[in-house]
Amino acid sequence: MTTIKVQYFGVPRLLTGKARDVFSFPGDGVTLEAILAHIGEAYGPQVLRECRRYLIVAHDPHTGRQHRVSPGAEGCLLSNGWTLQFITPITGG
Repeated sequence: MTTIKVQYFGVPRLLTGKARDVFSFPGDGVTLEAILAHIGEAYGPQVLRECRRYLIVAHDPHTGRQHRVSPGAEGCLLSNGWTLQFITPITGG
């Protein structure tokens, strides 16, 4: 079983009405694409679209390191206990 924590900021948080979720998946890992599909099923296409627009940061609980997930990396495999954050893009100077 793989459990992933998801934290929402900005528009995804407003649309879901939640700051965080915990999702469980069978097996020893789960792809980012599977997590995004689960979010889309749970909250609909508008939330999924917004999550795909946001900066995604993955936190590895085993090393304490965080990783920015690049666009197109939906196939990356996440292990049990990881946390994903959908962070508002920031502009300005």
